[in-house]
Amino acid sequence: MITDSVAQKLEERGLWRRAATRWSEVLLHAETDREREEAARRRAICIIKSRRMPEQFVTFGDVKKAADRTLKEMGINPQDEWRNYSFSDAGDDLALS
Repeated sequence: MITDSVAQKLEERGLWRRAATRWSEVLLHAETDREREEAARRRAICIIKSRRMPEQFVTFGDVKKAADRTLKEMGINPQDEWRNYSFSDAGDDLALS
């Protein structure tokens, strides 16, 4: 069994790309086929874990649903609160002049 304290510490910290690079260095200095296989396996695991999750797109509808859900949790009905909104309620009477 091959061990490398630097690579293992990088793995513990979640620095998968750096750990994969370190396992590559360990692979180059390995003396037996078994050590090379294990270093290559650990490197492959780090590469797989380093892949980023696909980015999710947030639409206006998603934001509206989240806002409505938050208002509902606060006990505010979004339709009642915003549908009859007027500038005089906000104190912005001069903004329309």
